[in-house]
Amino acid sequence: MSFSRVIGAATGAALLVFTAPSAQAAAEPDEAVTIATTGRMATDGTITLSGTYRCAPGSGPVFVSSSIQQGTSRRSIGGTRAVCDGDEHRWTNSGRAGSVTYRCVTTSSSGNGVERRVSSNSRTDCPGDGHPSGDTGWVRSDTYRPGDAQVQATLLELRRFSGWIPVPYIRAVEERQIKLVAR
Repeated sequence: MSFSRVIGAATGAALLVFTAPSAQAAAEPDEAVTIATTGRMATDGTITLSGTYRCAPGSGPVFVSSSIQQGTSRRSIGGTRAVCDGDEHRWTNSGRAGSVTYRCVTTSSSGNGVERRVSSNSRTDCPGDGHPSGDTGWVRSDTYRPGDAQVQATLLELRRFSGWIPVPYIRAVEERQIKLVAR
């Protein structure tokens, strides 16, 4: 590659980096997202989070995304297309926080418990009772449980850069502790 092409490519890359809109821009005063103090968890593990948002019309589609954290595990909980007309609207996102896993608990000849992590759709045999129940054999391993959880909601716009590249633009972010309750 010639020296002039290398310089041209480097200059183009620098212009792209320095002129692209910031993904971490500050929220406009008339844009906000809130999170309800309570989230719901269904028996099948589906988590539902909700709140409100307000945004002005933009140049691209806008979404309300949400995530939940308990301990060190953070997972996305869906996304909702936002209506940006300057009015306050309610958002609700539902989804499963990762996949449900089971662990196979067996006893070694020395009497110590030995665990094998196995996904719920695995065909691996477990020498216990052979199905997900009880204290021996298959034991369900849920990632999220009712109780305190940290939730983040983001109002995110996909703006077009150079006419065709969608660039994420954060319009508002809220983070708060909630109570996750079983329903």
